Amino acid sequence: MSYLIIGGTVNQQQKKINEITSQANSNPANNPDWLEIKPDKTIGIDQIRRVKTFLGKKSWHSQNTKTVIIYNGETMTPPAQNAFLKTLEEPPPNSQIIITSVSKNALLPTIISRCQAIQLTTTTSQNKTEIKEYFEKWEKITSSTLDERLSLISKTTSQGLDKYIQALQFKLNDKSTNKSQIGDWLESLVKTKQLIESNVSLNHAVDWLVLSL
Repeated sequence: MSYLIIGGTVNQQQKKINEITSQANSNPANNPDWLEIKPDKTIGIDQIRRVKTFLGKKSWHSQNTKTVIIYNGETMTPPAQNAFLKTLEEPPPNSQIIITSVSKNALLPTIISRCQAIQLTTTTSQNKTEIKEYFEKWEKITSSTLDERLSLISKTTSQGLDKYIQALQFKLNDKSTNKSQIGDWLESLVKTKQLIESNVSLNHAVDWLVLSL
């Protein structure tokens, strides 16, 4: 079975992983049938090949499930995603694959369709106000002229981009919002994060974001 955990905080994502794998009270690091993949800026074909090799081997214990966790799946390069499709379509018996992602908009539709999607949202009273604040800021940015957008977003930090992504993810569950428009915005924000993680300067990445809106 393959799962795609979308959105939420890191703690929420880990809690959901624990629920799926029943590993909340154990140490996966000591489990030879457990593999975690984390991005070094991006996740490339070599890391996907590692997943395939791992899943292709027999479990250390005959009744064990072989588990693969891919964190920050939105950082998978397009070639890596394409290379992963066959594995997701026909996973080996007694295996489970879990992908986490800040947004599904950075993933190929064929990746999404092969997974059971689990959408997480942050609903604590502490961050509801912040989510509302960042969504209102984002609406102001997108409704402004190009020069105004540059001025409004010029001081945004990488953490600020995360807050915008979180706010838009939350709004996706609001029936009164335009999901298509929010999906497009999320795609642009996730692409901006990927540019930064690929060593593009924050200023240049933000300039690209403004022009893409």
